[in-house]
Amino acid sequence: YHDFRPAVYSPRFMSVSDHRAFVTDRLIDSHAHAWTAPEEITWESDGPSGAERIVYTVKNVREDMAALGADRACLVATPIHGTGSPYTRACLREHPEELYGVLWLDYFADDVARRVDDAFELDTVLGFRFSASGDDDWIASDDLDPFWDALEEQTAPQVQLLLTPSV
Repeated sequence: YHDFRPAVYSPRFMSVSDHRAFVTDRLIDSHAHAWTAPEEITWESDGPSGAERIVYTVKNVREDMAALGADRACLVATPIHGTGSPYTRACLREHPEELYGVLWLDYFADDVARRVDDAFELDTVLGFRFSASGDDDWIASDDLDPFWDALEEQTAPQVQLLLTPSV
């Protein structure tokens, strides 16, 4: 349980000054991504689309937070660094007063229960993200039972994000 009301800043719909007038408690960036250079942590995927390989580090996130007056941000792990979310975890350890996180795991791993426990060792982990595989029944698969069982053992509130693949 947190003692603030999350708010989302959307430049399409309001200015920063309008938003500050609207928010009475804290401003939370509810969905941010950060990744580092492939020389620091190996890229498991090609990263963001575009002509160049760009990076957007936690330093960039924090600079944007300061510019917008955001008190906290929720880092949602990307597949760039692979399952386990090593960069997102490092960011959460380095900035626990500013960042929450949603991690990416190998949900079918033999040791998924240990991986879930390890993830929740960080107090600022909120839960996990999924990407739909195109198979309509994948999320109800018996193969995910160990993952769901591991989540049931956790006492912290959790959020799970389901993302569909690009069409």
